[in-house]
Amino acid sequence: MRLVTVSSIGTVAINENDTREARIVVTRGGNWPAVSSRGELALPVGATQPGETAHVRRFSADAPGAAAGVPGSELAPGHGVAPGLTHYVYWSPAGTNLLIIQPAEGALELRSWRPGTPASQRLFAGAPIFPAFDDTGSRLAVHHGGPSGARLVVLELLDGAPARVCLVQQGVGGFGAPAFCGDGQVVTWAEPAGGGGVRLRAADVGTGRTFPGPAFEGTVRFVPGPVRNHVLVAVGEPGAPAMYGRLVAWEPGAPTVRMLYRGRFLAAWASPASARELVALALPGFSPESRVQPAFIDARGRELGRLAPFVPSPPMQFALAFFDQFGRSHGPWSPGGDWFIVGGRTATDGPFALFGPPEPDRVLGVAAAEIDARPLAWRVLAEGVAGWLAGAAPGRA
Repeated sequence: MRLVTVSSIGTVAINENDTREARIVVTRGGNWPAVSSRGELALPVGATQPGETAHVRRFSADAPGAAAGVPGSELAPGHGVAPGLTHYVYWSPAGTNLLIIQPAEGALELRSWRPGTPASQRLFAGAPIFPAFDDTGSRLAVHHGGPSGARLVVLELLDGAPARVCLVQQGVGGFGAPAFCGDGQVVTWAEPAGGGGVRLRAADVGTGRTFPGPAFEGTVRFVPGPVRNHVLVAVGEPGAPAMYGRLVAWEPGAPTVRMLYRGRFLAAWASPASARELVALALPGFSPESRVQPAFIDARGRELGRLAPFVPSPPMQFALAFFDQFGRSHGPWSPGGDWFIVGGRTATDGPFALFGPPEPDRVLGVAAAEIDARPLAWRVLAEGVAGWLAGAAPGRA
């Protein structure tokens, strides 16, 4: 088992849980590493010394000493997507393509790079930019803004060939990252509806035929997870932009949705495990520390259990705010769906700042096999503000 962790100063380590050995691959300035299904690490590294440039470094998790830069990822000093986030990196499911979002010319740009090729390809410029792969990684849907307004573009990404545009939809909005459905032939999004709400819509990528869906008063977010014959949608509460009140399942072409959960939540992530459909919900904790309580439901919406509330680390707060995007590239579920992992501290780690400094953030997790247990309990997997599993399940800590 390999657990990739990041510290508060950007130390990135690969933790071998079975031997408790931690190999440091970046001592300072690392942020938001992404691990491919092939075990290759794409690691944004910020400038830590005068004259250095921020860039994306890549290496194998098995041989972290052989590092190289990703072409076209160098940034001028002081530039980045957001505080603590120099670049956003996102591997395709097969690990054959790396997406990079980085600042350029007063906006953001989306670049695509294939390992082994000498250059990366610029796909789009604008802001914001929300991309989503299908399950094969051969199709990419991008929701982005530009001079002509918000639009959705679906691209074919073929080996050795430039990206080919196969669908364009103008005037979309009221959602973040799009989502594919079925075998990746159908893409879903949202567009403005009357009265300030949004309407779900889908299209067959091959034919361009569109399928209208139901309308909602608030914003919507498509829940990251495996591609099935339906998509999960978090429906926002009107007047509360960061809060959701319903989780629904929509099958493109259907005029109605199936209700899975009703109640306030901040984020949702569907497990990638095919044998068992689980969804993790981040429930608001309503405390001075902004605690969050994870709850788990099954495919019928039946609640299976809750973990103790935790205080998210700064990177985890960012991932919660943009759960529909970061859940695709840096999701809390392990690749096989056997672990749920977050960064932060539990309520018992120490008092909040009013009474003194709290304990440091840690990487916390729970095994999916224990989700039916009563009560659920966190395990401390490593020190750090964030961690992502890149291998088999960890042993007990």
